[in-house]
Amino acid sequence: MSSKQKSGLFRRLIAAVLATAAVSSMFVSAQALYIPTDEEREQREKDRLEWSDWNEDEDEDDEEESDTRTGTTIRINGGTSSSSSSKSSSSSRSGEIIIIGGSKDNSSSYTTPAGTVSRISSIQAWKKTNSDVTAWIRIPGTNIDYAVVKSPKNDNDYYTQKGYDKKYSYNGVIWGDCRNKYGKSTQISKNMVLYGHNWTNPWAKAYVNRDTDVMFAQLIAFKNLDFAKNNQYLYYSTEEQDLVYQVFAVFVCEQELDYYTPNPGTKAYQTLLDEAKKRSLHNYDVEVTTNDKILTLSTCTDAYRTASGANRSDDRFVVMAKLVSGDEAKKTVTVTKNPNPKAPQFKTK
Repeated sequence: MSSKQKSGLFRRLIAAVLATAAVSSMFVSAQALYIPTDEEREQREKDRLEWSDWNEDEDEDDEEESDTRTGTTIRINGGTSSSSSSKSSSSSRSGEIIIIGGSKDNSSSYTTPAGTVSRISSIQAWKKTNSDVTAWIRIPGTNIDYAVVKSPKNDNDYYTQKGYDKKYSYNGVIWGDCRNKYGKSTQISKNMVLYGHNWTNPWAKAYVNRDTDVMFAQLIAFKNLDFAKNNQYLYYSTEEQDLVYQVFAVFVCEQELDYYTPNPGTKAYQTLLDEAKKRSLHNYDVEVTTNDKILTLSTCTDAYRTASGANRSDDRFVVMAKLVSGDEAKKTVTVTKNPNPKAPQFKTK
């Protein structure tokens, strides 16, 4: 695929103009769900397939990869590069870097779990397109496998209607709260907050891994208990380190709930963790304390309506997970239905 073709595909994929969306909040704006036409669905599928081919082409270019992390063995394009002996692993995707032996960060006690798919090289590649790219989020069982851009200082609205090329985009990007801190496990915010749009996945259906649902639309799949049981970990990478988080709560809340402060005080943090557990649709057998660091993913939803029957614009769907290290990330915990989750505390409308 030529550079011109790639450029055209990139613009179509992430900057397709579907409608004019109003931004009503400093954080993630919530709009009525958009139902694409058959023609738009066909174009999205065509773009998706071409995008997959493009990514595979990019992967094939990565013949070598250096890694200086202590005790790390990595696999690249089916081969391995070792700094210590370890168990073998395999990759289902050509060109992926698999951390086989576990990666220890010498500046902290954090160890990237063995078998983690590294996205550090992907971040570095995408920075050539947009210097704001500073992290990566990947969620197994979904198509959420995206670069994360950092919002400009004091401006969480900047990327609500922009693509990765900073041009208008209805679908937008995955972007971090403007107050987030990035880096290694010792440097990142206590509560890493990421936002992404959901225009297509209705709460009543909560589709799982549907191709037409992009950005954070497939996050809604966590509403389903079976999906939650089978997908208990989130994978978040910075330019310095690949991190793993274990899900402990998924819930719908009012926009006013302060789940989006990256570095809360101890008292406020404990209150947030308690609220997340009470509101969660599922009960996760995961202990979380104020000593833990967490990842918070937020998107729009149409779970609730106003008294007149209109979709609310002030409800959010949130997934929270705590940072886990080494063998801790291999545990499968019990996940059961919460029989009485705390409902959103909406202001009267």
